[in-house]
Amino acid sequence: MAEVITATKLARGLSRILDRVKRGERFTVLRNGIPVAIIRPIESKKGITVKEFVDLWDTISKPDEDFWKDLEEIHNSETMMEPPRSI
Repeated sequence: MAEVITATKLARGLSRILDRVKRGERFTVLRNGIPVAIIRPIESKKGITVKEFVDLWDTISKPDEDFWKDLEEIHNSETMMEPPRSI
């Protein structure tokens, strides 16, 4: 649940409030008694580093010998569309 703080308290203690947000806390900011903002941590991106990818490279499955042949066959079977005519 978000802690409710005034805009004045936020302005006077911004650095301290941001430190708390970094630790996972949330705040609802009131101005003249009316909620105007919610301050919360940003969602962290899920992913891997380049080093982790390189380490995984040898363990992931690769396309079989016929992959490129299959891909070319699919490409050649596609029909080309005519560009739309100008109106």
